[in-house]
Amino acid sequence: GHLSQAEQRSDRMRRDAAVTHDPFAGPRAEYCLGRVALARGKAGTAVRRLQRCLAAVSPFDQFIIRHLNSMLARAAATTGDLGTARAALEAGAEQPRMKPYEPEWELAEAAVLAAELRMDEAADRAAWAAGVAADLQEWNVVLAGYHDAARYGAAAHVLVPMREAAA
Repeated sequence: GHLSQAEQRSDRMRRDAAVTHDPFAGPRAEYCLGRVALARGKAGTAVRRLQRCLAAVSPFDQFIIRHLNSMLARAAATTGDLGTARAALEAGAEQPRMKPYEPEWELAEAAVLAAELRMDEAADRAAWAAGVAADLQEWNVVLAGYHDAARYGAAAHVLVPMREAAA
């Protein structure tokens, strides 16, 4: 919820990385700025930031490639760029999985399904992601997942669990 603070901190990290040539901070700053842009509804900016992040990610951050691609897929699907969204999912599909990031992978797949107008499948996938996130107690992802499921047409099915998650 503190998007302005997150953006300021990430921008400072990006500037510092440019001066110090820090191979970690630059891509991480681009990731953070991409997340902020996506949260603000600036999907085109998010796509560019996340692509820059993926292009420069360090060898020590390879464990998070799947997650980075899921964020790129969500942003690209939001802009309607299905080619980039599908390519991001394909690039991340065989990468190592990390349990805390899997619900966001599912949300990315749901976003692509929705962009393809496969709304029932998208709603099911988003609701599933919310349920998995609830098991992990990732409440911001829970609410995003139920919100997406409702937007994709499953409002009646997710209203009760969404209220419970918000309580």
